[in-house]
Amino acid sequence: MNNINFTGLKNIGSCIFTTNHPTGLFGIKNDFLIANLTDDYNGKDLSEFYEVLKKCQNSSGISKNKDDPRFIQIITRTVVNAINPCENNIIQVLVNGKEIEVKDENLPLFTYLAKLTRKIGNMKNSEFIYDNDFKYGDAGKKYLIPNYDLDILSNSIGMKSRDLADKIYSSDISRKGAKTINKIIHKQMINYLG
Repeated sequence: MNNINFTGLKNIGSCIFTTNHPTGLFGIKNDFLIANLTDDYNGKDLSEFYEVLKKCQNSSGISKNKDDPRFIQIITRTVVNAINPCENNIIQVLVNGKEIEVKDENLPLFTYLAKLTRKIGNMKNSEFIYDNDFKYGDAGKKYLIPNYDLDILSNSIGMKSRDLADKIYSSDISRKGAKTINKIIHKQMINYLG
């Protein structure tokens, strides 16, 4: 019998994508996280997400992932002032391509995102499960970064596509990405509630 750890999550990937404005006055840092939500005896991540969607859909405009409703894509976008990095950064949180405004009606969604990213950030290496058909297939190449194919991205940075997939869909990178996004979500909530 195989020893398989079920976590309610699988196929988790993360990366950072940074761009600079042509003026050089600011840069935009995007933190990406994707996870295949599932339900099992240790977690009902998919059902919980659908329940939160029902509560917040009218106020947030968020919907299920258009590529696959079992996946959630979280992006945090931080605008950094290049001249004075200590100035307040403009932060956005996007879920499945839709920016989520911090307001009372959306707090259940922010709470869910904080809980989910904290869970991923605390997962053990043995709890990260990857389906090779996903990881190396078309879905794994297209779900993480909207409008970018990892094959094209890997060519532009001089890396083999399979090596890039192994890096992006790894426990260390996914855990680190989840922790970064968790901090940003908490900052958003503290700023709002403060």
